[in-house]
Amino acid sequence: MRFALVVAVLVVASTRGEARDRTAAQAIAPAPPSALDSPGVHNAVTITLVDAIGALPKETAPTIAELTGVFGEIGLAARVGRRRPEEAASSHAGEIEVPVIVLRRPPKSLGAEPIMGLALRHHKTPSPVWIFVDNIRLALGFPEDAGEDPAARESAFARALGRVIAHEVIHSLAPSHPHATGGLMAPTLGRAGLLGPRKPVEASCAQAVLKGLAALRRLDPAPPLPPPVAAVAERAAP
Repeated sequence: MRFALVVAVLVVASTRGEARDRTAAQAIAPAPPSALDSPGVHNAVTITLVDAIGALPKETAPTIAELTGVFGEIGLAARVGRRRPEEAASSHAGEIEVPVIVLRRPPKSLGAEPIMGLALRHHKTPSPVWIFVDNIRLALGFPEDAGEDPAARESAFARALGRVIAHEVIHSLAPSHPHATGGLMAPTLGRAGLLGPRKPVEASCAQAVLKGLAALRRLDPAPPLPPPVAAVAERAAP
């Protein structure tokens, strides 16, 4: 896969310097069904986590809270689910699903930059999203924070994971909208951006997401993940 395919790359702004842009039995609880079954279902997005290597945190509540918070501010109900890589998408009529492939690190073909997540330009919208958890931990200072309480550290990681996923899902739904100069949609995020007070997504970005989602509802459902996704996952797995 070449860089020409990348529409949005979120890169670590680490505590050590600035950088440029188990599949468990536990299920991730979805958003309340009432939010999706109401007449406003057209303002809902399904975010499906595809974790083949057990990279997700055990406690997912902070991740879900960030996703529902970000998209709630935009005006969308976020349904968060989970499936195995070999399972087909199962979104219902009227729902738009964005698959999120969770890996430990990026494939070597993407270079040496500490990429936390990406979406594709040349793909039928919405693009799948890739998340690289080792680099999220790098941005948080892990595992350097050896003295920090493990439970608190994992909770912080889960919250940061939610923000990175939200960033990339926004790019997936609004691929032509550029990065912002600051906040969640900045091209680089460090510990402060991942764990500090979350700034609302700027109005122009929120409008682009809603417009992109409305356009998708007039199209056929997205096809299964294309071969390049499986190839990237295979190369990146430890």
